[in-house]
Amino acid sequence: LLLSHSPFLFGYAKPVPVNFRALGHPRRDMILVAAAGPAMNIALAIIAALAFHMVSYLPSTTARWSSSGRKSEGARSEARRVL
Repeated sequence: LLLSHSPFLFGYAKPVPVNFRALGHPRRDMILVAAAGPAMNIALAIIAALAFHMVSYLPSTTARWSSSGRKSEGARSEARRVL
């Protein structure tokens, strides 16, 4: 995103506080807590990929509307860069 001069950046998050004293099996549960973030990122990526794949199954009028929205969004971001 930095190389493409994107108008926004994403991908950062603040750490989530965890009370390790509340874990029943600390050694195993710390691993589960650490794995929860990457697992959720993978799950959200799969859901987003399926949603993008489903766009091709939309009726033709809706597909034209969704693609024209992306084109106009590109024109708006291009206009912002010029200003």
